[in-house]
Amino acid sequence: MDPTTCGCGGTIVQPRTGRPRQKCERCAPRKLRVADPETGQISYMRPTSAAEYGVHPEPTTVLAATRAALEAAGRTSHWAGQAALLVAARIDATQVEGSPLASMIKAHRDSMKAALGEAGEAGDELDAVFSRTS
Repeated sequence: MDPTTCGCGGTIVQPRTGRPRQKCERCAPRKLRVADPETGQISYMRPTSAAEYGVHPEPTTVLAATRAALEAAGRTSHWAGQAALLVAARIDATQVEGSPLASMIKAHRDSMKAALGEAGEAGDELDAVFSRTS
């Protein structure tokens, strides 16, 4: 077996210092250091839920949060709102990590800026585009 490949097929990334890893991050995630607020003693534990990682469980998906924000602004049917919903659905459905996911998140952010930033403007979107280019 290759020393850089885990039994699950994942890549083992070795730390710069300390004991060499035997398994990938998915099979053996790093421990989380937590200080007890009463005693100040540090213990090591692995979070078991999204709330323990500091992620709020509601809304449950990027799509749900996007839809709620667009409906609150009344921009669900706007072209940029539709683009944001499409990208949000793609983010929720994807299994990729790293750079591709970061690109999708950036596209989602940009489309949300376009949808919510234009909420207060009146007039045709094409007029706004042509006025910026001239």
